[in-house]
Amino acid sequence: RITAAGFCGWTDGLQVFSVVGAAQRVDNLATATNCGAEGAVTLAVTDAVTLYANYSITGTEITDAPDRPDLIGNATPNSFDTVNAGASLRQPLGRGYILTGGVDLRYIGPRIWDAANDAREDASAIADLRLGLERGRIGVSVFAENLTDARRNEVFVGPPESGRPNAVSNPNRRRLVGGTIEVRF
Repeated sequence: RITAAGFCGWTDGLQVFSVVGAAQRVDNLATATNCGAEGAVTLAVTDAVTLYANYSITGTEITDAPDRPDLIGNATPNSFDTVNAGASLRQPLGRGYILTGGVDLRYIGPRIWDAANDAREDASAIADLRLGLERGRIGVSVFAENLTDARRNEVFVGPPESGRPNAVSNPNRRRLVGGTIEVRF
């Protein structure tokens, strides 16, 4: 299966908050555009194994900023592209048991933090794994999330000039190993 989508939007009256040292700066942007595209491919290799991949690209641009004309043409904050690929497993074992599993690999491109485009978060590569067993309405599984990017093991990765290693907003996905027990009603 192949899917694709495109989008474009315009924003009026966008406010951007940036951290500069210990201070916060507010940029009032009159207009901005946000356009992008996504594409995905899903392939059932066997009855039990499915492979998938998708790509998302977003292009944003500040189109008017009366208070800061130097920002016109820059990307808006939090713009980034992603590539995602993985596989899922759902294999019947007999006696009503089903083996489930999956691997998910994700590349998150550099994220822009400020309207001046001076602060960018580095790209990240994240891998998640899961393995489980189901029977009827009950399932148990173990999982490991964010195995590959130690920097994303922090609660927050702030803009370089902020000097802050963590904050309450914009949480990252922490490295996590655990298990679940699921009962479906």
